[in-house]
Amino acid sequence: GSETFITEVLDVIENEIIVGLKDKSAHSILLKDQRQAEEFTDFIQSVIEKQVDQNSRAQEKNKT
Repeated sequence: GSETFITEVLDVIENEIIVGLKDKSAHSILLKDQRQAEEFTDFIQSVIEKQVDQNSRAQEKNKT
């Protein structure tokens, strides 16, 4: 299936994004510049939000 292993963006420092994974570890992603870091952060956030929405709908469906 399509599972998201990144659970959150912990911090963004210039061109570096620090993400939290499902296993509770944190990892740094370095990009070319701050603009790319901001754009990639926006993308990651949208994927995380979509995954949360899908999980919420699945839980609601299972309750009925």
